[in-house]
Amino acid sequence: MTRRKAKRQRCEPLDRYIELHGITAAELAKKIDLGESLTRSLVNGNRRVLAEYAVRIEQKIGIPRETLRPDLFVKRAA
Repeated sequence: MTRRKAKRQRCEPLDRYIELHGITAAELAKKIDLGESLTRSLVNGNRRVLAEYAVRIEQKIGIPRETLRPDLFVKRAA
């Protein structure tokens, strides 16, 4: 019996950023200073956004880390 991997959902915040700014995953990779392959995997949901990636993404393009990983980060008071 073969076991199937559960299909992960696309990373909605990154997917939305790409769509809103009219850029490619490759262009996003440059903006957030991560490799193209890794960035595509994050956007497609094939890899989980690690805490260090969430912090970097927040610093580089402003998507709050708690939006990317609500299970790790508590929403900060405004």
